[in-house]
Formats: sequence, structure tokens, C-alpha cells
Amino acid sequence: MADEKMRELFLSGKTTERTYRGETLGKLYADVRAKKNDIVGCLAGDLGRPAKECAFIYSSMIEKPVRIAAKKDWTKWRWLAPVLPDVITTGRIYRKPLGLVLIEADPREPFLFVFPRFLASLMAGNPTVLSFRGRQTGTGAFLTDLANAAIPAEFGMIVSEGGEIPMEEPDYVFAEEYPGRVCAVFDGTADYDRGAEKLVHAWRRMEGLNGVKPEIIFCPASMRTALVKQIDKWARRAPDDPEGRKMRVVGVGGDEELAERLEAEGEMFALYVFSNEDTYALKIALERPYKYAGVNSVTLRSPSMKAYFNEAVTSKTIMMR
Repeated sequence: MADEKMRELFLSGKTTERTYRGETLGKLYADVRAKKNDIVGCLAGDLGRPAKECAFIYSSMIEKPVRIAAKKDWTKWRWLAPVLPDVITTGRIYRKPLGLVLIEADPREPFLFVFPRFLASLMAGNPTVLSFRGRQTGTGAFLTDLANAAIPAEFGMIVSEGGEIPMEEPDYVFAEEYPGRVCAVFDGTADYDRGAEKLVHAWRRMEGLNGVKPEIIFCPASMRTALVKQIDKWARRAPDDPEGRKMRVVGVGGDEELAERLEAEGEMFALYVFSNEDTYALKIALERPYKYAGVNSVTLRSPSMKAYFNEAVTSKTIMMR
């Protein structure tokens, strides 16, 4: 079994060696740079955006996390800064890998959000398997092939939906499941045409890559018909198209009813708020629990590589004078 080879590699201590991790992740970094034009082309095909815009996405969401994983070494111990009033006492923080790691993200989690978690886990010295269960995209498939070709199977691999997971006894499983839905809120001041275009783009293009499709949309009852028409226009579908059920639009009677409905949603996976009144939009967003959120935007942002790395290690502090 593959996990036996992973266990053997981990117990050998090789994954804790900076040289091994640097060479392995360095090869992936070199391949990502060499295949930049191909990756940008995949992004353009998936997102329907100009190449220049996709080049920025490549730099910030693909090349950067791979470069950090290949070049940085966050496993070294670091000093703990002294804290008042005991300024003469300091300490060292030591980090150790978790062991064999299996990443099973929520099926709605975009590929470019879970890919950095996979890299950070390898960076920490964990033999890691990423089981990606979201919608497959050309970019995701291309990066999966690059990663699996560059990284030895006993150190890490990415498995797409339906593939066999070669890890039966992981030491740690990242299996985040968010019961809440992806919600969108429009108020009376929102640009309904532009907002509908963004929601449809998140649904048709960004889903599975760097965005999440809305599952339910709330708007003033008096504006529901207008919003549905705009969504139908951008989705290029007839009003009686059964595919329209994928984006449910609910009219609400006012702020009180909206608050009750959002309260009933609980912890949402994502929340999009569309309004031309920034104070109102921020109030709605900041009052509700969610994992991701956007105001007049469906472009979400993944946690930082540092945050992912800190979750992939155990830390111990030794105090000293």
C-alpha cells in the first residue's frame, strides 16, 4: 500500500530535512514556471477572462504559494519574544510535522484554495494526500498532473473525485464540512444587472477553481422578478429552464425578515452582499458567521500559506532565561 511507503518515508526522518523538501518542491516550482503559458491558457479557458487577467491569477494564486513552499523554511525553531513584565524570560518555539495527512475538503471548496493547504502540509514535512472532491476544471487537472509528476508518490499526491485514496491510516485528517449554504443578499440600492452577472460567472466559470456558486439569493420582494430576469439574461436560459432551480431567489419583506432568514442559515459557507451602501453591506457581512465573504464581489480569498502551515504542525514552547 502507498501509505506504507509514506509511513516508511516519514519514520526515516527524510521529510524533516530541508534539502529533501526543497529539492522536491523546487522541482514542482520549476515546472510551474516553465508551464506558465499553459497554465494561463487553462485559466483563460476555465474563467473566460483575458490572458492578462489570468496571468495575475497565476502569479498570486498558483506561482506564489508554490514558490513559498519551495523557498521558505518555517520548520526551524524561532525565538519567542519576551513579554512584559517578565522581560528577562524568553523561549524557543519548536515545530514538528503531524505525520501522514489526508486532506478531504468540503466539495464546494475551490481547487486553488485547497492546493495551497496541500503545499503547506508538504512544506511542514507531512506525507500528504489531497482528495479533491470539487468540480474538475482544466486548470485543476493540469496542476494535478504537474504535482503528481514532480512529487514522489510516497511523499504526496492529489486524487480527483472518484479516484482511490491511497491512505488508509492517516495520522491527521483535514475534513472540513460546512453545513451552511452559500448565500447572496441584494438590497434595494444594488446594481442588479452587474450583480447578476457576477453570480452567474461564479456559478458557470469560477466554481471549482477560485469561486463558489450561490445556493440561495435573498432580495427585496419588490425586486425579485427583476433580479430573476437579469440572472436568466446572463445565464442565457429560458425562464422555464429547469437549470434555474440551481439559483433560488427568495423575496423578503424587509430587514427584519432578512435577519431572520440569515439567522436560520447558521454558519454559512460563503456570503455575498450586493449594495451601493457600504455601511449596510459591511453590517450584514460582519454580523453573520461564514467561512468566506465578498461585498459586491464573488472573488474570494483563501487563507494564507502561513495559516495553512501552522495547522500542519504541532508547536511546543520551551522557556528559558
